[in-house]
Amino acid sequence: MSLSDDPIIPSDPTPPPVQPNSAASVRGRRRRAVRNEMFPKDAEGQAAFISALARRAYPSFELFVFSLVCGAILGLGYMLDSQAVLLLGILVAPLMTPWVGFLLAILTGSLRFLFETIMALFISVAIVFLGGLLTGFASRLFPTVALYNVYNHSSLWLPELVVLVIGAITLAASFARSENKPFLPSVVIAYTFYLPVSASGFGLGAGLLGTWPQGALVFAAHFALASVFGLVTLLLLKLRPTARGIIFSAAALILFAVIIFSLMGSGFPSRSDANAQSSTPATQPSPPPSLIPSLPATTTNTSRPSSTPKPSSTPTVDETTSATSTEEDAANTSTATTAATATKPAATPTKTSSTPAAT
Repeated sequence: MSLSDDPIIPSDPTPPPVQPNSAASVRGRRRRAVRNEMFPKDAEGQAAFISALARRAYPSFELFVFSLVCGAILGLGYMLDSQAVLLLGILVAPLMTPWVGFLLAILTGSLRFLFETIMALFISVAIVFLGGLLTGFASRLFPTVALYNVYNHSSLWLPELVVLVIGAITLAASFARSENKPFLPSVVIAYTFYLPVSASGFGLGAGLLGTWPQGALVFAAHFALASVFGLVTLLLLKLRPTARGIIFSAAALILFAVIIFSLMGSGFPSRSDANAQSSTPATQPSPPPSLIPSLPATTTNTSRPSSTPKPSSTPTVDETTSATSTEEDAANTSTATTAATATKPAATPTKTSSTPAAT
């Protein structure tokens, strides 16, 4: 008995059923697995993960070097009133990972790490402020220009607050989810942190009104608002704080809320007010006080000629008469006086005799 070499083909082939959502479900399971690996749920995994984030966010020497360069360029940009130079200063700003470390220190309740990150941020901000202060003093040696950018960045502006919130959420989430350096969100945070600080220092050095301490208060409002949203973002990423971290987080949120409501409700100048202030000269020298007392102004009543001429009892002399006619009048007057004197009768009349003559 021999077997046929031809394959047996079924008359009505039916393929196995394929689930339409199988690929999507597989991708979802992989995504959840990666998320669970990235954000562990057990206590030991959470501690190891937060420790790794803290090492990445620890401030380094580069923070202070780039802060020095950034402060010098920002001060020059304010002195030249150039947006391009200000943008260059923000691009060379350091990574704002120590700010994320500050938030992690609040979550973990580590006093040492909290102190180190706060001091690093304070020194960085002080370097930027010093750069603006020195360039403000140097601007006194040059002709004054309209300093629009100084006044604009010394006041609160709603679009800047919206960009700040987006940048804070993006920086906190990208730093926790990826090991790459978050350059773009860091630029956004540096823009909202360093520009008001440098503007405040420049205004103090140049003697501008409405920039100090307004710029420093704007920085405080930006820092508090960004810290609130950054801390909430880390909590939503299932980073569980410790018992001390819960206390620190609650106290920090209350403190930041008080700062935000107190500063935003204190009546900062609006953008139109800032433009109005920047349209005036930067420095206006006041005149020295006079040692001579000024006399009070006196008013005198002066007669004004009326539109209709009035008849006068005295004859008026025509203004167009010449010196010759004046001499002729004088000669005629003297002749008339002589004639009147010659024709004047005698003072005593002659007596006529009333008695008849003797014959």
